[in-house]
Amino acid sequence: CCEFDVSHVVTLHDFNYTPDFLFTGESHDFWELAFIRSGSVGVMAGSNGYVLKSGEAIFHSPNEYHNIWANRDAAEVVIISFMSDSPSMRFFEKRMLALSGDEISIIDKLLALGEETFSEPPNILYQKKLNIRPDAKRGNLQLLKLCLEELLIRMMQSSEIIDRQERKSGEAGSKNDRL
Repeated sequence: CCEFDVSHVVTLHDFNYTPDFLFTGESHDFWELAFIRSGSVGVMAGSNGYVLKSGEAIFHSPNEYHNIWANRDAAEVVIISFMSDSPSMRFFEKRMLALSGDEISIIDKLLALGEETFSEPPNILYQKKLNIRPDAKRGNLQLLKLCLEELLIRMMQSSEIIDRQERKSGEAGSKNDRL
């Protein structure tokens, strides 16, 4: 019936990184999508380092170690993490994609819906309970889930896949060694 079933949205953030930003890394039991809205970032996924540019995204599978840093300039990065046990999620394993304007519009819609729904960005890693705005419209949580599922379907159908070998970065690996 369904290609994707998102059971929970875990985090929904729009970050502005300074040129010296460095996140030391993590792994967790859910999926994470990092979309680079502007600038350029270095990313570790497992033991491999990559460079991603504006308009591109990377998926991190559950329990995959990953970190991210600004690549010598300011960057805006959207992080969306979620839980899904759908077999179709295997499509996104070890995947980097160049997103279309339509897919970026869905990300914008997700962020707007998040602002409309939560009193602060959802992050169940640090919050025991998501803080829903008292004036949030009924059905917004379901719309968030549906919107994310639409994004996954559209990305699977039409996104341009980026060759990971072409984006491998020795500098990214050496940057990670200094952490």
